[in-house]
Order: sequence, then C-alpha cells, then structure tokens
Amino acid sequence: MNKRRLIIFLSLATAISAQDVVLTGQLWGLGVYGNDPAARHHNTTGLLGYIPTFSAAAGEAIDMEWALRLSVNSTGAYQSELESLTKQHRLWARYSVEKLEIRAGLQKMAFGPGMLLRPLAWYDTLDPRDPTGQTDGVEALRVRYFGGDNWSLAGWVNRLNDEFDMASGGRLELTTPSTEIGITFHYQAADTNLFTYQVAGFGRQRIAFDLRYDGFIGAWTEVVYGHGSSVDMSTDVLQIMIGGDYTLGIGQGIFLLNENLYSRDSNADIDPSAISMLMASISLGFIDQFTAIVLIDWDGQQAFNYLRWSRVYDSWSFNLMVGANPGRSGAEGPLSSFGESIQLMLIYNH
Repeated sequence: MNKRRLIIFLSLATAISAQDVVLTGQLWGLGVYGNDPAARHHNTTGLLGYIPTFSAAAGEAIDMEWALRLSVNSTGAYQSELESLTKQHRLWARYSVEKLEIRAGLQKMAFGPGMLLRPLAWYDTLDPRDPTGQTDGVEALRVRYFGGDNWSLAGWVNRLNDEFDMASGGRLELTTPSTEIGITFHYQAADTNLFTYQVAGFGRQRIAFDLRYDGFIGAWTEVVYGHGSSVDMSTDVLQIMIGGDYTLGIGQGIFLLNENLYSRDSNADIDPSAISMLMASISLGFIDQFTAIVLIDWDGQQAFNYLRWSRVYDSWSFNLMVGANPGRSGAEGPLSSFGESIQLMLIYNH
C-alpha cells in the first residue's frame, strides 16, 4: 500500500516543474543517560533521526507532501545495540479552495484544546516533552468545509490496519470572539477487532465535547465517552479533562498551565484514576527558555518531574532535559521515564 501511494504521488509530481518542489526537513540527535535501565540494558541510549519533506504545488488549488522518517536507535540492550528504521511519515495530496479542503493520504490529524492531558488525542502522538514536536500520521480521506468565520465541519474515513478495516469520524467546530466549541465522533464497524485501533484506551465508538474560553485567564475542557464491545466483553469509558492557563506579568512573563484528568471505566477490574499536570515556562532573552512539567498520579501517589532548558537559533535548537521519576519496578518503557535521567538533544531545521 505504501508503494501504491508513493507511485500516485510521484505521478502527480511529474506534472510539476522542479522549481515548484521544496525540500525541508528536521535532523536531530539525542543522547540519554538514566540510572534505572530495564533488565539487561545499559544506562545510556542514543537516537539519530532525520525527516526530509518534499512539498509541491500545482496551481493554487492542489498541493502535496511526502516525508520519510529515517532513524538509527541505540536501544541500550546488551545483545542488540543498533536498530534502524525507515518509514513513511507523511504522504498526502490536497485540493483546497476558499471554503473546501479535501486531503487524502498519510496525514497529521490533531484537534482539541488540551496541551498536556489530551483525551482527544485519538489520531496523534504529540508529547509536550518532545522538543521535535513530531507526531505519527494516520491514513485517511478527510473533507473539511468552512462555512464562514464562525463554524467549520470535517468528516473523514481512515484505514485501521493492513487488513483494510475502516473507521469514520467527524468534527463540528463553532467559534465566537472568546470561545471555541468542538463536537467530535469516531465510529468503527462492529465486525472489526475491538483492539485493532485502540486510541486513548477507547473501543469502537467515541463521542467528545470540547470547549475553550479565552478571557482574563484561558480555560478549557475535553469530555470523551467511548464504548467498545466484542463477543465476550463490553466496556464504557468516560474521561473528563479540565485545564487553564495564565501568564504572570513578571519579567518577560511566566506562563503557567494546569490540566486535570479524571477517567472511569465500566470494567469493575479497572479503578477510576485522577491525574494532574502542571507546567511553568519562562523565557530569558530571545533565545533561552526554561520549562518545568510535573505529572501527579493521585491514586498511585506518585510524581513525575521534567525540566528543560532550550536555546533556539534560526535553524538550530539545543535542549537539555532532566527527569526525576519513580523507579521502574519491572515496568516497560524508555530509559528517561524511570528514575533520574538526563537527555541532550540537538535539532536542525532546514
């Protein structure tokens, strides 16, 4: 399927002169040291990645994009030192006029006002702790209609897996000078595997409401209900997130943000959970920024701490990150997620 999409893209690109093709990209290197590695793993890992992106346009209405994700990863395992990966990152074509946009292919799909704890992260993998800002894409045909200055409507069909199980969804957005409202749904056919496309722990059907208000302070919420069923089980999940932000008028400003997430599952074996995240960010001059993030698991009575210093130039970004988290205790996950860790990441954008 990837080869078929690539052939279609290249066929369209041949109709465009070389002067209209633009190459951009992101190159990054990451080194990690942690004091709580998994069993039979070293306490250091590394990653080198590059995403070249080719963009082209045919007139004012048609454009397309193709991006590969190339990476070499030092896993830290004793017997498997290096892993290389090449995969499609983006491959889409778009038709866009004043009130209508149609985009087909491997694309980014992200929505909702949440920044840290995001029940509406159904189709993306955005992480506020990742300085690259990259996310996986989803294979979809998406149509968006812009009805005016205050509302828009989107609908999509996306492919779930290599067996061509399909799902569909839609989103209505309403906007006023101070408020943004969204209603979103996702539907997966009953004859597909319940666990084929798990997003944020939900099953086949999901519906969500989100709202953001910008005034003296910023305030927002995301409320998501999901239902899934199979031959031998059924589950209902409710997630409610409430957040807000405010900038203190000290120096160049101290940006404060807080989000709180409550989750409840109808499965009696799964206890309700409550999580809070707090973020503070301050800029020093034009190129330095300090960001601190704390995640509090109220039920597990644990706190996860993250601190980042970023220095940004025109094309380069230098990031030093420190983590102080609970111990691994046999759990799976990256080296930086457990115990104390330090990470150094250099990013080049062109």
